[in-house]
Amino acid sequence: MSKKIIDAYNALSKNKINSVDDVISSEGMSSLVRDRFRSFLIKLGYDWKGETITINDLLSNDSKSGDTNTKVSTKKNSLIEVGNVGIDIQNVNILPDFEDVWLSEFYTTNFSDSEITHCLKLDNPKESFAGIYSAKESIIKALGGDGFFEKSTIVIDHNEVGAPIHQDFFISISHDNDFAVSIAIKKPLLTKENVSEPKEKFNEVKIENIVKKGINLNLLLFIFQLIVISIFLIPKCIAYFK
Repeated sequence: MSKKIIDAYNALSKNKINSVDDVISSEGMSSLVRDRFRSFLIKLGYDWKGETITINDLLSNDSKSGDTNTKVSTKKNSLIEVGNVGIDIQNVNILPDFEDVWLSEFYTTNFSDSEITHCLKLDNPKESFAGIYSAKESIIKALGGDGFFEKSTIVIDHNEVGAPIHQDFFISISHDNDFAVSIAIKKPLLTKENVSEPKEKFNEVKIENIVKKGINLNLLLFIFQLIVISIFLIPKCIAYFK
C-alpha cells in the first residue's frame, strides 16, 4: 500500500518522495491536484487534510476516512457577510480520465450525483466537470473556507437553458480551450425590511434599489468575463500578427 501512495504522490506532486519516512504535503499542489491525491487516499481508507506528514505516520495514525467529523457542509456555515467574491481558474487536462465516472473516487467525492449526471449528458464532460469544480472553488474562496471544504456538499444546479445556478451565490462559468474560469458573488441576505412588509407598503424606492443591485452584479460578471477572454486572446493576437 505504501508503494501505491508513493507512486500516486510522485505522479501528482512536484515534490518527489522515495520512502515511507519522507513527508508528503499539499505545498506546491493546486486545489485540483490536491483533491485528486486526497481522493486516492480516501479510496484506500485514509483521510488526509493536506498536513505535512510522513507516509509511515499517515498509515499508522488515526486518519481513517470514516470519521464523519472530517466532512463539512455548507449548511453548517452561516452565510452572514454580504458581498464576498471568489474567483478561480482550473486546467481541464488536470482532471483524471475515466471509463466509468461512477467508479472514480475523485468524481464521486467532489461532485453530487446530479452534477455528474448533468456533465455526462454534455459533449465534453471533463470540460463541464472542470467548470463546476471551479465554481465550487470560487464559492469556497468567497466563504473564506479552506481547500478541504467538502465539495460534494456544494451543489451547482442548472436552469432550463443550462446556466449554472446556486441558491446562495450568483455564479458565472467560462471556458477557453483547456481552461475553465468562474466567479461567485454572495447574494444579499433577505431581511425583515425587504420580506416582511405587506405588498401595499413595499415602496418603489426599495424595488429600484434591488434592481440596481442586480444590474451592478450582472455588470461585474460581464466585466470579469471580458477580462478573462482578453487574457487568453491578447497573446494569440500578438502571436498571429508577428
